[in-house]
Amino acid sequence: MIIQVKNIEPNDHLLWNQFISSMDFPVTIAQNPCLGSIIQNLTGWSYRNLAIVDCGKILATFPYVLIADVMVSMPYFSYGGIIKSRFCTFSDQEILDAAIAYEYLENGISVKNTELRSFRKVLNYHKINKVVSMKKLPDNIQSVHLLLSSNVKRKIARSCTLGVEVIQGGAEILEDFYSVYKQNMKSHGSPPMSLDFLKKLITNYKYGKASVFVAYYKKKVVGASISLGYQDFMENTWFSTLRKYNRYYVSYALHWAMMEFAVKEGMKTYSFGRSERDSGTHRYKKQWGVDELILYFNYLKKPGKSIKDCKFLSSIWKVIPCFLTDVLFPEIGNKIY
Repeated sequence: MIIQVKNIEPNDHLLWNQFISSMDFPVTIAQNPCLGSIIQNLTGWSYRNLAIVDCGKILATFPYVLIADVMVSMPYFSYGGIIKSRFCTFSDQEILDAAIAYEYLENGISVKNTELRSFRKVLNYHKINKVVSMKKLPDNIQSVHLLLSSNVKRKIARSCTLGVEVIQGGAEILEDFYSVYKQNMKSHGSPPMSLDFLKKLITNYKYGKASVFVAYYKKKVVGASISLGYQDFMENTWFSTLRKYNRYYVSYALHWAMMEFAVKEGMKTYSFGRSERDSGTHRYKKQWGVDELILYFNYLKKPGKSIKDCKFLSSIWKVIPCFLTDVLFPEIGNKIY
């Protein structure tokens, strides 16, 4: 049987969204068809919202971005990969082969490697050192609260008693978010995404809500996060707190505010995002009573070293003064996907 491939253009996004909404398999923000165009406009990288079709009906979807000759699904986000209906008889490998052939025949691009971020093994070369922590959400916030451990409930209440206040908004409070995010990323030795990138993402995001949450203590910004929603899934995509205010349980106040917002918006799943297995961040997320899914980063061939593997660069970034990184490397974080 011949695989029919179609690149879904913006005027057909409704069909894409209807297909995705019918899926039982975990649907994430990476399946949102608006993301590719946002990334392309900011980076110049080409994107595709590829669909496997039969008689005009979508059988499978595969969003990806082309970074030179590497097919990435999806850069900047934890997920991507192929979503198939029960009527699709093609394997993931067959769909990937069809996408690679499409690029060569339609666009003259020879794909040399892939990075497919999926909840299942697709290719022989893969990494499985990251997990995603998700929490199923009942219909009301009272029921969510009942499901939390007494320790987590205590810390949420304590944060409120101590005077931590969380505000939810949009681009108008993004600079408050960025002030904390930039500091936190520097302390970890990682370049931040540029403020311009985040502003354009929030402004141009469609088919769901992009929200900014900022935690204040005595009018000082002490933590912040950005969430993205698609279908009935919402994820904390960028999250930062100032370490010196950990005793005020700022992270608990932020996650609780995002969960309240998610329930209000009718979300069924709240994602804490990905983390390295058995890391401190991973252990922190476990206490919220989450379900965990292994992330497979799938490659056509064995990947070489990336800039993310260069620990010495991380050490250097920590000590470069902020005024120099702001002036000399304002966009470097956008290159690390």
